[in-house]
Amino acid sequence: MVARLSTLQVKKSHLEALQRTVQQELIPLAQQQQGFRGLLVLHRAGDFPEVIIVALWESLQDLEASAAGDFLKTVSAKLLAHTEDSPRLGISRYEVLVAQLSR
Repeated sequence: MVARLSTLQVKKSHLEALQRTVQQELIPLAQQQQGFRGLLVLHRAGDFPEVIIVALWESLQDLEASAAGDFLKTVSAKLLAHTEDSPRLGISRYEVLVAQLSR
């Protein structure tokens, strides 16, 4: 399993809208992608609120395939709509060493 971490600074006034966007648009879109395993959205409050999105993928090939098509471009555009005036979206990849996912 591999993870894509995306970090962005969000406008304070956009936190609820970002949450709705993720739940109503991005998760359903991600669930259509081959190898998508789950999503975490973390938030740190402060003067410059930060959001970290952890998307879990079955394999590196699945992660790369999601980046090769329109999926990552679409997701990035929707996320950047909620960022501060000088938008920055950092994206990193990690191998997952341990994961215990339960419902």
